[in-house]
Amino acid sequence: MSSTPYTAEPIRDGETLADLRIHIQGKTWHLWGRDGRTREAGLADQVPDDALPVLLGTGLGHCLDHLLARGLPVAVVDRERVLLELTGALGSREADACMHVDAQSPAEALERLAKWRTEHGGRPLVPVILPLYQRLDRNYYGSLAQTLKAGAAADFWS
Repeated sequence: MSSTPYTAEPIRDGETLADLRIHIQGKTWHLWGRDGRTREAGLADQVPDDALPVLLGTGLGHCLDHLLARGLPVAVVDRERVLLELTGALGSREADACMHVDAQSPAEALERLAKWRTEHGGRPLVPVILPLYQRLDRNYYGSLAQTLKAGAAADFWS
């Protein structure tokens, strides 16, 4: 969970969850803002078919849905319980298709990801970064993003 307390509320377009409004330190942030569903789903297009995507944040669940529909196993690093409860995006996922990582430290999260990578044939880990999560907790999500990007470029996992 973020080191800075916050509250959040859903924004709906009819029955569909369109965005999340986050209230933090007297400010209001949006997970995506306008056209969030399309923007989030578009992140899935950047992941090669032979990779193991690692979402840094669940978001609205649209990117996750698209990746799973392509038959890719997905790891989701997300310890934002407030946002997870609002979206319900991880609630009905098969554990073998979607691994949820809510480790207390980036080092612990990376250990779990390295083991998961091995279980899936050593394919490259590809970070899929949802920007708001880095704003919520730069030390946690930012550190993971930096390490995963460096690992993807150098393949130090092998």
